[in-house]
Amino acid sequence: MTPVIDIHCHPSLKTYFLNVDLFEEHKAPKDFSPCAVLMDLPKMQKGNVQAILASHYLPEINYRRECPNVDWLYGGINFLNPDIIDKLENDYDFNSPFQQTMQIINIFESKINEAKARGFNVDIARNFLQLEEGLNHGKTMILHSIEGSHSLGHSKGSDLHSPDEYISNLVQLKDKGVCLITLAHFFQNDLVPPVNGIPPGIRKFLGVKPRNINLKITPIGETVVAKMFELGIIVDITHCTPEARKRIFEISSNKYPLVFSHVGVESLFRNSELPDEKFMNPSDWEIMKIAECNGVIGIEFNNYWLTGEEERHRFEIENGSAAILKTIKHIYGVTGTYDNISFGSDFDGLTDPPDDIKDPSGYPALIQYLLDNGIPEVSLNKICYENIIRVLRQGWKNQ
Repeated sequence: MTPVIDIHCHPSLKTYFLNVDLFEEHKAPKDFSPCAVLMDLPKMQKGNVQAILASHYLPEINYRRECPNVDWLYGGINFLNPDIIDKLENDYDFNSPFQQTMQIINIFESKINEAKARGFNVDIARNFLQLEEGLNHGKTMILHSIEGSHSLGHSKGSDLHSPDEYISNLVQLKDKGVCLITLAHFFQNDLVPPVNGIPPGIRKFLGVKPRNINLKITPIGETVVAKMFELGIIVDITHCTPEARKRIFEISSNKYPLVFSHVGVESLFRNSELPDEKFMNPSDWEIMKIAECNGVIGIEFNNYWLTGEEERHRFEIENGSAAILKTIKHIYGVTGTYDNISFGSDFDGLTDPPDDIKDPSGYPALIQYLLDNGIPEVSLNKICYENIIRVLRQGWKNQ
């Protein structure tokens, strides 16, 4: 059974907010549930998922500042479980989001250690050598990543802080073992502006406003990105605006591998009513730029970003495997190689996965489907694990 490295998933959302255990197998529900637990160790073992980049995400305070429909939701959550509200991003001071993110990581590590104590052959890699050694010994390896650079610090209003303050927190995350940071997420932070990154049904429910896709990376963002390259932290440009992505390609100058960790592709996104949605996904020009810098594109297991159609809006929708196959073939058609493709499922990321691959135990069936539909086995090995190993070897430098 082909091993898999999933380059973007969110088990720590469930360990942090719901205190779930990773050593237990949690049943995946038939329909989408934000409280479902998909990335537990037993399901990872069934899918032969040998490593994950566990993306630690602190939900942004701007849900409350910018979304008119969210206050009542906060009130309901506070009534049911006030502890959850305390775990959302707060703005007590500049460093509060960073401290909360460190708490997310520490709680997640405690759950990994508990699983180890119960006999699971799992470990955390804090550098590439530890990852390589763990994989060679048959361990399930966990890597830390961050989604949203608000976790480096969040200024209030126009009172921006010195780049050195963001970099100080960046260095501490590097010391903790963070291998990759997704610079943007759903709301503007001090480094980069976002595209529309929430499917329209949920966005309408929350009242999230449209994004200005023409905004550029900030001067602080440019400084921090350059420092990430220097330190050996991989830069993930998912959720960034096209203008911000263009500038980051320029800063990289093909010397460092860049990543789209969980996307579809712009050319296969079909939504005439919401044309700006396509900018969540890389254009063909950006796909070539990823190839030129030896980076990877992680294909997200989400029908909306793969096709442009939300499942609830269609009576007959392509299953996820078919959309994933089309995406792989499109990237190959642009670059002429399978060297820049990975899987970034976004499992447990409060997104609705396709019906035919609802959790990591579905990876073997997906891989067999891709084999049966013309993807060579040697190329599947690249997609499943070899490409991201190359990117980590090159971009996650030891100090």
